[in-house]
Amino acid sequence: MNTLEAKRKALAKERIETKYKSHKDCTFIEVVTADKLQEFYDFISTHIRYTEENYQRYNDRYCIGEKYDKYSIRNWIIEKIAKQTKPSDIIILPFLDFGICVELMRVEAFFEAELDEKISQHIGLDIGYINLSQQILHYFSDEEYFVFEYYERL
Repeated sequence: MNTLEAKRKALAKERIETKYKSHKDCTFIEVVTADKLQEFYDFISTHIRYTEENYQRYNDRYCIGEKYDKYSIRNWIIEKIAKQTKPSDIIILPFLDFGICVELMRVEAFFEAELDEKISQHIGLDIGYINLSQQILHYFSDEEYFVFEYYERL
């Protein structure tokens, strides 16, 4: 990796760390290394496939249909997260080669802010996390016609 790319990655990591240290709906715990994320990435790459062999069916799905509204999708995702994740749960949010470990104070508000940021940046609503307290992997995949929910117990 060249120095410019390394500097870019370091600045991005610092920006993300600063964001969660000042987030009002969670308490920052630590930055975690990629090895702590391996189980999450294995879960995604092994179970979420578009072929019939060796994949886990989704747990639920939301049909986007003709009335495409990112806020109704956001609310559906938050409702599903709230069923699995509670205040004071400790989660890890993956960011490719590192993760951010936080203790949640207000679950719905925390994930609402995360998803609103994705909406404002016009990127997909894919979101996932490792819930260390509840021992689950939870992931939402935003596809063309559906948003799929996947979760698995650790």
